[in-house]
Amino acid sequence: MYDERVRQECEKLGIEPPKVSSHGTEDDIQRSLKRLIPNSWHLEGNQLVGKTEVGELRQSISTEYILTGTDEKGMPILRKIKC
Repeated sequence: MYDERVRQECEKLGIEPPKVSSHGTEDDIQRSLKRLIPNSWHLEGNQLVGKTEVGELRQSISTEYILTGTDEKGMPILRKIKC
């Protein structure tokens, strides 16, 4: 439904409110979402970068850690740097 304010503004301007079409319920949308699983990891400075089929996921990490590889699930393995 339209916000009452939007309806009033459209009425004042003599125009029709915009059409609304549902893309599904929140549950429908949640069920159709695909989890992005990175297929490779690398470090760029303090950014841990995971590449997925639709782009990159980035996470800032402490500079006390270094990426040493991935585990059996494909998740990054970080090791604390010893000074």
